[in-house]
Amino acid sequence: MVTIIELPNKTKLKLDKLKVFPRESYDDVVNRLINVAQDDEEILSKKKTIRDLEKSLDEGSFGNRK
Repeated sequence: MVTIIELPNKTKLKLDKLKVFPRESYDDVVNRLINVAQDDEEILSKKKTIRDLEKSLDEGSFGNRK
């Protein structure tokens, strides 16, 4: 199934600049952007986990279950 979306010309021009090669499809560009966003989200989640673990170690509460 194919879906058509309307974009302002300004947005289309931005997508054009993100193409790796001139004939790259917009679907490929959008999917690449989605993958980057998901990777960034995963990295941020891991950084938060690391910060939380470091905080627990600093507080001496890591592994102390009651």
